[in-house]
Amino acid sequence: MEKHFNFSNAHKDLIARDAEHVLGWRYAPGIVFEQGRGSTIIDVDGNEYLDFTSGMMCLPLGHAHEELTETLREQAGRFLHENSWYSNPQLIDFAEAITATLPDGLDVVNFTVTGSEANEVAMRMALGASGKHDIISVIRGLHGGSLAVEGLTSIGGARRRNLGPLLAPASAPAIHAPLCWRCPINLDYPSCGVACLAASEDLIDQTTSSEAAAVIA
Repeated sequence: MEKHFNFSNAHKDLIARDAEHVLGWRYAPGIVFEQGRGSTIIDVDGNEYLDFTSGMMCLPLGHAHEELTETLREQAGRFLHENSWYSNPQLIDFAEAITATLPDGLDVVNFTVTGSEANEVAMRMALGASGKHDIISVIRGLHGGSLAVEGLTSIGGARRRNLGPLLAPASAPAIHAPLCWRCPINLDYPSCGVACLAASEDLIDQTTSSEAAAVIA
């Protein structure tokens, strides 16, 4: 595979060093990227690729967006971080911009650092507001790396090996994703009658208290 990509020796060396010293999931070959612009990312050999994943689904404006880059540079020149017990004008403006797009009653933003933490907070809110305890995930759903959301992630194999139960109960309930492109029960839409939803309702009936606090997807 690397011969097909014709990596330089320096690139191969970086791939080897990454494998030895950095813990992370990697596709093969383990390309090492150096920069990006727009929807294009560029490896250390100067080869260009289209970034169909938008970073990790978090770069809707693309790489090196001029206005965003200048805003980040300007803010870094003021200060990079402050104690979360205090606030700043930019944080307030951002919260107001978000809540202005939400339905009435959703007026407060809880800013978190990672997706895992955001999901943990959402789960706490669901449990506290509903008074119920079942949280249902979707098969093949990936929700983060902390223990609670890892316990809801329904991806098997090496990801879960030797971890044991991560939540009480040991097995979190999960339902089918209503994904017609790759039907989880091998039927064809629309003749299937969206049977995956009926199957998921049956899974909820059989594996939960039928009083779910939330579905995480």
